[in-house]
Amino acid sequence: MTHRLLVFLLLIFFLFTGKIEAQHIQLEIQSDDKKSDSIAATYIPTRIFPDQKNLEQYLSAIKDSLLNNGFFKHQIIKLNKPADTVYAIKFISGRKTEIFKLQYEQPSILSYANRLELKADSSYIYIRPRRLKSALEDFVILDSKNGRPLASYSIKNISLSKDTAFAQLFVATNQNLKLNEVVIKGYDKFPKSFLKHFAKLQNNSPYNEESINKKINYLKQLDFITQIKEPDILFKKDTTTLYLYLGKENSNQLEGFLGFASQENSNNVRLNGYLDLNLVNTLNYGEQLKFKFQGNGDNQQQLEASLRMPYLFRSPLSLTPGLRLFRQDSIFSNSQTKLKIDYTWSPKFKTNAQVEQISSTKLEVGPSATIEDFRKTLLTTGFEISRNKSSSDPFDTNYLNFEIGYSSRNTDNQETKLNQLIFNLDAAYLFDFSKKHKFYIKNTTAYISPKDIFENEMYRFGGMHTLRGYKENDFYASFFSAFQSEYVFKPVEGLILNTVVDAAYYKNHVIQKSEILYGTGIGASIPTNAGWLSLNMTTPFSNDSNLRLSNTILHLKLISRF
Repeated sequence: MTHRLLVFLLLIFFLFTGKIEAQHIQLEIQSDDKKSDSIAATYIPTRIFPDQKNLEQYLSAIKDSLLNNGFFKHQIIKLNKPADTVYAIKFISGRKTEIFKLQYEQPSILSYANRLELKADSSYIYIRPRRLKSALEDFVILDSKNGRPLASYSIKNISLSKDTAFAQLFVATNQNLKLNEVVIKGYDKFPKSFLKHFAKLQNNSPYNEESINKKINYLKQLDFITQIKEPDILFKKDTTTLYLYLGKENSNQLEGFLGFASQENSNNVRLNGYLDLNLVNTLNYGEQLKFKFQGNGDNQQQLEASLRMPYLFRSPLSLTPGLRLFRQDSIFSNSQTKLKIDYTWSPKFKTNAQVEQISSTKLEVGPSATIEDFRKTLLTTGFEISRNKSSSDPFDTNYLNFEIGYSSRNTDNQETKLNQLIFNLDAAYLFDFSKKHKFYIKNTTAYISPKDIFENEMYRFGGMHTLRGYKENDFYASFFSAFQSEYVFKPVEGLILNTVVDAAYYKNHVIQKSEILYGTGIGASIPTNAGWLSLNMTTPFSNDSNLRLSNTILHLKLISRF
């Protein structure tokens, strides 16, 4: 009984297998010459199909492939079935066309052909059949980039002669379009001057798809807007309208810093720091209002304020008035007013000119050769290069600011004015090696002609933004160059670790002193509900003083956006 059951199951298996095999269809190809046999073997390699529908779809795709490769006279003729499981065809390859010779009249075709590295002369383009379709698609793309987005290409009047196909290339709807209007949706109070002068999107300018997309990306660099959805372009018979979908983004920033260190000759803690407030686009004008207060814990205070008013009277010019007040204990005080005008050449590049007035008053009673009352006028010119941040990380910043000019100083004790050369450089760059590993470097350099210079007109540096490990504005210099560097490591999302290696060289011509200073340490940054919180522990040392951990300064900084 067992043997009979086994034989029965085997019989069912073979019958079922035979039924499955019987469902397959075999493609049988006949031809009249060896050439057609060879081409069929190359272009029709598959011969077994699960059903007739699949086979017919395959043959349709083969016909397209043959046409794309120049077999315009090929034939696939269906023959009578010798059996239900066989699909028979006769294949005739015909002569292969090696080249298309297209006659054209549109002048732009020659330049397009040259850009695409196609052989062409003043009347004809020579294209291999397999390149024809992609070349015409490239022509459409190039037309769109040059203000003709609705252009279409067709080939007519084809004639074959030996291995060459002669035809005419026609262009339809090849009219140049203009961008007639840009409409903002979502943020009705968006400052329109940024469209024209920042993004360079102007009404009635030639339509160029590539250029428009590039300019739309410029707008994404503005911190005070966000893109709600992708832009739309509406083509009508006589007008072209670009729709931008924008929303207002909070981009105000508050930066606070505290430095903790032990006071010299005591066990007390010295506290120094600053508060930096930056208000952006509060009035929907794109303006920037900045306030900064700074103190170093040794009776030194500094207050700065400025207001950048972009694109005055719808012009490409922006105006920035500013004020700076500085007081050093009861020794002297400086007041400085400035007026800067800048021109936006592109979102990343601006040039500027600036005039400043500085007045310094000696507060300390008694003679002093290094501090005197003076009045000074400064005229400078420069440029600014910047790259917008790609993330909210505190280290993500790249910029270069340079200014050069001269100043004219008056004092009560001098009958003639003293002219001085000045220049300032402030630059930072982030080397982005990977998502976890980065290297940040920053340089601040300043110079003023040292001849007959006073202590109260020299530059001041030291602290969080120039040389960590020292008090804010702890050093006076007629020339200094300070480097800050950090190796940045991001082990997990939400935690940034960094090293601190700072160095600075300065020269004080009043007391005839020059020195190289260093600061080294470690730090960490984490995002909080209030913003990015950064902690750096930096120890100072120099060629004349050894590294002592007791001199370490703790820098605590919070950057908050609201």
